[in-house]
Amino acid sequence: MKRASDRGCAWSSTRTKGKVGKMKTKIGVLVVSALMLVAIVPAVSAMPNEVIVPQVTAGPYEEAYGKYIDNLQAFQAAHNNWLGARATFLDARLQWRQNRTQANLANLVEKSKTSLLKADEMMIKRLQLLRVRVEISRGLSDEEKDAIYAEIDDNISWLQAKQAEIQAAQNGQEVRSIADTIWNHWREVRVRIKQITGQILIARVDALVQKAEAFKGRIEARIQELKDNGVDTSTLEAMLAECESNLTLAKQKYDAAENIFSQISSEADADVLFAEGVSLIRQGNVYIREVFRGLRDIISEIRSMGRTVTLSGSGSLVAHGSGSAYISGTGLVDIITIQNGVLIVSSNANVDSDVAGENLENGDVRYQGFSRAKVTGTDITMSLSGNNVTMYASGTGTAVLTGTWTYRTYGEDKYMSGASTEAEVTVNLATGDVSAGVA
Repeated sequence: MKRASDRGCAWSSTRTKGKVGKMKTKIGVLVVSALMLVAIVPAVSAMPNEVIVPQVTAGPYEEAYGKYIDNLQAFQAAHNNWLGARATFLDARLQWRQNRTQANLANLVEKSKTSLLKADEMMIKRLQLLRVRVEISRGLSDEEKDAIYAEIDDNISWLQAKQAEIQAAQNGQEVRSIADTIWNHWREVRVRIKQITGQILIARVDALVQKAEAFKGRIEARIQELKDNGVDTSTLEAMLAECESNLTLAKQKYDAAENIFSQISSEADADVLFAEGVSLIRQGNVYIREVFRGLRDIISEIRSMGRTVTLSGSGSLVAHGSGSAYISGTGLVDIITIQNGVLIVSSNANVDSDVAGENLENGDVRYQGFSRAKVTGTDITMSLSGNNVTMYASGTGTAVLTGTWTYRTYGEDKYMSGASTEAEVTVNLATGDVSAGVA
């Protein structure tokens, strides 16, 4: 049995016959196989079957979307370049097999280097495509995007550095070593591509859910206002209940998809789990489409009654923490968990809670010691204090958070995530902007 160090003889300048010649052939095939492996598999995995092109309308995403198309074309060109280099490599391999001269061997090494370079370039283009896909993704906050950019850029720099090593390789052993290193690295990157793509998809559907919540909050507030004015809203309430049911089903599918994506951890399970997650998202999309269709039908019904409802300027806030919150605007605030809770709302707010309210001298109503509450209304104000709060605010207006909070905002064109400790932050529901202090 030959030692590993003896394999270099397969690339020696001496052509021999018999047993040594057979060994050369065997080792040469091993080198060729390694090069083909690193060149073929990334190409297949890099094809944009896992890239979901977003729908982009007028606004700040148009320029980024144009960049996405440019990068997609650049990737496809890199893929075609690799195919050409691969074909040339196969020709060189055939020539070497038919006539194992030193010249054909040198040509094979050179064509192997070219094929590997093109594969490396294709990987870089794939990551650049993913980077722009992140850039145009709705639902990801700037902080989340920056973290993904840093990771992608590190991998691009690593692959770019390998190009100089490939070009400097002197023999087949060196080419094979670099090919193995690149392939082992790319196997890990492929898993991260699946994970990041899953994160992009979840962020996108989260944004859809929150947009539905924002519209629903405005509509629910309008229905409540009509009801308070003596209008029969039973049909509208039934239609809204159906929307809420479909929204719940959509959330369940999306949550299940997020759980599946979170389980992607190795090359062995990445493709299967990713496919399962995408399937769940598609199922959830069926329900979310019904939600938006139902909300549209409610608006039509309200208009048929000679009334109007405005949805522009709608956004949402998801917040978890302890401290206080002051919210003013039109829509819905849903407090699903709280400890030591105190809620004071303006007299025009409608409140559904597990405790009765106490009327105050100024007309406001106070709810104390409650564990859940749902507040709806038009041009309402509310102040909230408590510990371990989970709160969803949807509609239009502002929210001022004081204390220790983590939050996500879903504005019309902007998404932010962050944390605050003691200092006040103001959230504009419509835009999704967050600023320090009280606006």
